[in-house]
Amino acid sequence: MKYNVNSLKKIVDTSRNNSLSKVSINECEDINNIKIDKRKNNLERVVEYIIKTKNPYFFSVDNRVVRISFINTDKTAEECLSKLLPKLYK
Repeated sequence: MKYNVNSLKKIVDTSRNNSLSKVSINECEDINNIKIDKRKNNLERVVEYIIKTKNPYFFSVDNRVVRISFINTDKTAEECLSKLLPKLYK
């Protein structure tokens, strides 16, 4: 897969600084419409996601804007969610 690293970095850097209050639902891709090839390796899937979305930090679900963020940790999203979900659904 060939891609321009500087172009991807610019998309990510610009998108990261958007706030939830300034993003319209029309600027967000519906998560159900984002199709990523699961046969690709992790890096290729991340790149495909960045390319296919208008803003990789925001998407919509059921007409609601969702913002995702990342921290520098060794924990996976699955580990974090497995700790959170039991607390939400007692």
